[in-house]
Amino acid sequence: MNYVVPNFGVDQEILDHDSNLAKTEEQLKKKFDPKLKEDEHPTDYKVPNFGVDQDMKDATANIAMAEEAHGPWTPKQDANGVWIVPQPISASSYSYDAGHVDHYVQLDEQMNMGSDPIGSTLGITQYLLPHYKDPLAPAVMDYKVPNFGADPEVTGVMGSLAIAEEQLKHKLVMGTPESQAKWHNVAKNTLYDYQPELEDDIKTTWKHIDAAQESLGVTFEDANLLQSDPIQGSVGGQYGHPAPNLAKAEHPPPAAIDYPVPQLGKD
Repeated sequence: MNYVVPNFGVDQEILDHDSNLAKTEEQLKKKFDPKLKEDEHPTDYKVPNFGVDQDMKDATANIAMAEEAHGPWTPKQDANGVWIVPQPISASSYSYDAGHVDHYVQLDEQMNMGSDPIGSTLGITQYLLPHYKDPLAPAVMDYKVPNFGADPEVTGVMGSLAIAEEQLKHKLVMGTPESQAKWHNVAKNTLYDYQPELEDDIKTTWKHIDAAQESLGVTFEDANLLQSDPIQGSVGGQYGHPAPNLAKAEHPPPAAIDYPVPQLGKD
């Protein structure tokens, strides 16, 4: 840390930008003087202090409980200033004592000691509701559950929706037969065939290929690999145009070259 960083001056891109700006100002006879737009939102207003966040209170209380049980905890920093704290991936964070059993690990013998009173290990298959004489049934059933009203998040969403509808003068309608018909994707009305039957020409071509492979004893792919293009070799353009005296060459020229091609007009 704290090493010297050399200063190589202004970046070339910045220099080019300044030079281009100066030339433009000279041509237009006008000085470019941009001004920041005044912020429409209020600033420097007083923010009320509601005290420490509840998460911070809970974290402080949990640390205090842990320190009371395991002793004080004084975190340290490494050479780069990063705090050294216990990590779940650290082997030292776990206990490997032979007699130690973590409470959040359920062993096979513990599973065989008893089943959940509502469902077995296979799910809710034993009975839908526990029998009142079952010793493992809950101590209290059919008790009254208080109704605290709609969840605050749902209330907030509904309030925001009402405000948006009022601002836009538009009622959001979803899930009704009318809205489903209005916004229906008509493309879904067509049942596309993603595995259409091949045309007769394609079927005939494949039949001929199969017959040729059977009679010649070679596949279509192997036949392409065994032969090279008469103009280009297997590695590309071996020669620009074949010469007439290459009869004994490994790849002889075509039988006829420089023949006239009739002009039949546009395709």
